[in-house]
Amino acid sequence: MANPVQLRVIAEKTLHSPANPDLLAYSPSMELLATGGADHNVLIYRLNGQRVFSASQKVKGVLLDLQKLVWKPSGQLIAIAWSDGTVRLIGAESNKTVHQITVSEEEDIEVTCLAWTTYSATSKSLGDILAEAGSLWKDATGGGLKGKSAQLLDLPRDLAAIDIESSLPKLSVLPSGGTTEDIFSSRASLDALFRPFDPKDNDSISIMVVGTSTGHIHLTIFDSFVIGTFPSPLKSSKTSRHQLIRHASHPHHAVHGLLMKSTSTLVGGLYFVPMHLGFLTSERSDLSLLASRSSALQNLLRYIYQVQTLMTAEYQATQDLPSRFLGNIDETLAEHGDWTIAPALYHQVVTGHTLPEVKEWLVDELAERGHKRWDKALTTAHTTLLKLTHTHLLPALERASLLLSRLHGLASYHHPSHSPLGFSPTQIKNLLDTVAALNLAATRVLATTVGEVEGWAAFGGWVRGEIDRLAAGESAAGADDDKEAATVPTAKILEYIQGSLTASPLAQFFTPLDSATAESHTDALSTTTPLFPIMATALNNPDPTNAFQKALPNIASLTAHLATQATAVSTGIAEAEKRNVRFGDAVEVGGVGKEVLG
Repeated sequence: MANPVQLRVIAEKTLHSPANPDLLAYSPSMELLATGGADHNVLIYRLNGQRVFSASQKVKGVLLDLQKLVWKPSGQLIAIAWSDGTVRLIGAESNKTVHQITVSEEEDIEVTCLAWTTYSATSKSLGDILAEAGSLWKDATGGGLKGKSAQLLDLPRDLAAIDIESSLPKLSVLPSGGTTEDIFSSRASLDALFRPFDPKDNDSISIMVVGTSTGHIHLTIFDSFVIGTFPSPLKSSKTSRHQLIRHASHPHHAVHGLLMKSTSTLVGGLYFVPMHLGFLTSERSDLSLLASRSSALQNLLRYIYQVQTLMTAEYQATQDLPSRFLGNIDETLAEHGDWTIAPALYHQVVTGHTLPEVKEWLVDELAERGHKRWDKALTTAHTTLLKLTHTHLLPALERASLLLSRLHGLASYHHPSHSPLGFSPTQIKNLLDTVAALNLAATRVLATTVGEVEGWAAFGGWVRGEIDRLAAGESAAGADDDKEAATVPTAKILEYIQGSLTASPLAQFFTPLDSATAESHTDALSTTTPLFPIMATALNNPDPTNAFQKALPNIASLTAHLATQATAVSTGIAEAEKRNVRFGDAVEVGGVGKEVLG
């Protein structure tokens, strides 16, 4: 009898609470161990026993039950299934959620199986095709090519897989707090989300298989690209259904093995069901590129949405405090005559005469303290708005254009004679048009905000001078006042009073549309192409009677329209791939003990 193999203990760790043996997952590539305990907390350890981080999940203050966990084969992410019907993907560097995948909308759902595997297949390059041509190719090339010359035969494939995005600067981290997703507020989590496409992975596809207590099977590829949810391949009845409990696959085969268990205590039994993922063995060699770039586009749209939300909040900050100050003086002026604050201040700049009510407001109500608050609110908000536009939104739109250009190239190549991708070149052209229109609006926001900064600098400085002058009284006026008056930018002050003081030029970009207008505008956006020339007209020579032009510069509306268009493309891709998934005939596995059947 052979001697038993002795396993060497690498590390030993005493846990604070008992670990569930069904909730253990090890990542050989990262040498990290994930454990789940009775407290529904996931703990990540290194082999030396050092704890990396922990993860738990709460929804509306209620701690969710931990159901399954599994590492991505590369070890970059860990998938954790919770009792709210979602699978959350967490980066190996932090406990922030990178993706959230909803596998079921039903309540009290249970994930019965969670598997994450990789399919690898070498696609045919031009060199492979020519090699198969045999003697004909050798005769034509004088014996064939060798060395570097032969490598050039893969040039078309290499050009298709080239990653231009890696040459771009990384997207900037968004300010934390407020409505910002945590994933965008740290460098590590942002890098995990926007991981560049590696040409080496062009023939490697990550596949996540999720089985639920309802018998459904959910498929996701490339971390977050959802192929779809499939009903149980076995017939169910009112008293029983079949649940996926185990999954097996080979990295070079497109057929996966599913082990399904009946929930009936009377019928019982285990069944082996083959699942053929036809899209893996498709003649197309660009599935990796297609799905990964589509996923990257969806992540980018999440980022753009968060930037737009922060920009809207900053714009609102430029309006809240000034509107309170101006609203108070408008009420006072209305009680004593027909004046409003804008004409009153205009009159004061031009004539030097100050209405008694305005003087009282400047000296007693606004005063130095109120002016400082006003100045701080506008300066901070405008500075942040400039940064969000220049550092976050415009670079993100540039990346979106590159991603869409790649997808447009794929669509043009395959359309219409080749196998369908699930979307057309026209859809991508419309997306590029929307991105261009949004880019134009963002550029105008940038220029307008700079103008607002300059206008407030002139007007705010004048208001502060008037507060000091009126508080000191006429007796304190002297020669210095005449010199200061000569350097006052009167034209800019008057322009600011007539416009930005009561009606910000940024309002057209950030003021929310009312429900009726938003609905009609959304319908008009879906049927209007191209948008870019209309946007140029709306910004440069708008027609006041044209409701569509009036609402078009709204950043939130454009962002929502962009997301709708992108979702249609992703859905089309998923539906095209979903049609290539087939389930084979089930084979009952006999001789299984009750301890296996549960």
